[in-house]
Amino acid sequence: MELTINAYQISDEAESVNLAKRAVIDAGLQPRVRIICGGTDAAHYNEKGVETVVIGMGVKGEHTKEEHITVMDMEKGVRIIQHILGALSG
Repeated sequence: MELTINAYQISDEAESVNLAKRAVIDAGLQPRVRIICGGTDAAHYNEKGVETVVIGMGVKGEHTKEEHITVMDMEKGVRIIQHILGALSG
């Protein structure tokens, strides 16, 4: 077996984490910071020195035949993205 993705951990106080928390709160949700175990593109970015966090999108039953997301959760996801882009663009 070959390791293709290295583990990483970002401080709960890192600016990227704080920005994500503010965006989630702005969308009317309660942020929950946690460690994820699994391969994401964020692992590759972090390995290259680009601090990157993963933000959950509200999907249910992921990786099953029942995988789905509500329109309301997708709209919250859009608000999160808008907040982050707005903050980064000044």
